[in-house]
Amino acid sequence: MGAEETDGLRSREVTSGLERAPTRAMLVAVGPCDEDFSEAQIGVAAAASDVTPCNMGLAGLSNSARRGVVDARGVALGFSAL
Repeated sequence: MGAEETDGLRSREVTSGLERAPTRAMLVAVGPCDEDFSEAQIGVAAAASDVTPCNMGLAGLSNSARRGVVDARGVALGFSAL
């Protein structure tokens, strides 16, 4: 087994191996590059909405969380939790 298979990163389940080439291609189409697949892929959920005052600030918090992931040498993949 290679290091990428034993490092414990669950993101390897969608980024490693020949059988995952279609998944990597889809991810490259939305932003990450080939080099990013050696880093942890971290999903950041955002429940932001402009409909209510209590949710309006959540987009900023989500962006801060994504910057934190990148600063820690991970790859942030944002998605809507709505």
